[in-house]
Amino acid sequence: MRKGFTLVELLAVIVILAVLALITVPLIINVVESSKKSTAESSAYGYIEGINLMYANELLLGNNFELDGTLLVDEKGLLDGHKVEVEGTIAKGGYLIYKDSKIKEGCLEINEYKVNIENDKVNKTEKGKCGEVPYVFGGKVVNKTENDTHKGIVYLDPTDLTKKCNVELASKNINEYGTPTRIKEGCMKWYIYDDEGDKYKMILDHNTTPTVFYNSVGTNEEMKEVQEALDTDTSNWDSRIKSSARLITANEIAEITGNIDWNSETAIDTNWFYFESNSHYNKCDKNSNGNPVCSPGESSYAWLFDYSYSCLEWGCNIEDSNIYVYNSSSDVAKIWGYWTSSGFISNPKQIWYVTQNGVITVNWINRPNAYGLRPVIEIDKSLLS
Repeated sequence: MRKGFTLVELLAVIVILAVLALITVPLIINVVESSKKSTAESSAYGYIEGINLMYANELLLGNNFELDGTLLVDEKGLLDGHKVEVEGTIAKGGYLIYKDSKIKEGCLEINEYKVNIENDKVNKTEKGKCGEVPYVFGGKVVNKTENDTHKGIVYLDPTDLTKKCNVELASKNINEYGTPTRIKEGCMKWYIYDDEGDKYKMILDHNTTPTVFYNSVGTNEEMKEVQEALDTDTSNWDSRIKSSARLITANEIAEITGNIDWNSETAIDTNWFYFESNSHYNKCDKNSNGNPVCSPGESSYAWLFDYSYSCLEWGCNIEDSNIYVYNSSSDVAKIWGYWTSSGFISNPKQIWYVTQNGVITVNWINRPNAYGLRPVIEIDKSLLS
């Protein structure tokens, strides 16, 4: 008569199998998980390589192609609308943040994983989605040269600080007369004039409102029409810089040009000065001995009065005289400069303003169709790193 397994023996076998399962199943799961993660990471490197090949191919074709700022990956694997040829599984979402031709940081969604990238290398891989795209400044910064009197140039779109922006895009953002005057959105050119502390102070290279009253009915203690224009012109700007938008002060102009003894609160109307000489002599004038007070050529402060009518003869950076037509009934006016926010102490009806030929002087606050609005903004240096 054959004997079967006893209950105890069966229970022992079950326990042994359970123990083996407890040991082997996690190992198998870990091997599978590790394999999937390795595949995702390998595909991420393949995506990065595909981007590099795409970039090189665009340059070989003679296209002006640039990777800069925050670039989004869509559900089709397109990078900012560009097709990326990838060996392996293609990313179906995420973002890459480019600075100085390198992926500073990023996240690619490959299968069920999010692959985090830092300095062109995979940093961490885990299950999930990339989530919200972090705020990153997308503007293009150009450092100053030895002879520049500004601190540097920044290209940015004030309505979208993550948007790719550079000199080429800014040069295409013009009005019907071929100049950037009146442009309030899109990629624009800004000059850094103060880099002390943790912020950059920057002035736009053109007037967003060509000409406007400072205050048509009151005194220089209140910015009326020009404040209304500033609010309108910056209405769609990112709140992080919109809150700082203002007019430049006359004392800031004096500090930029090195006129250290000049002060708008004590200056009288005869204390106007040319930027280049901080005196009544312009760069082409001669002193009492008949000698030039400054060398001929382009004004080193032309960036402070670019795109102001007829400044070319005085040394503008622009290529034309920027005759901007102001349409108001039958009236035709030309820009003569822009307002500062500094009132003239001796007369509450006058204000300091920048002229079209690089002078700071005073004029009436209710002067129509002559002086415009040129915004100044402040932005954290950390956003430009």
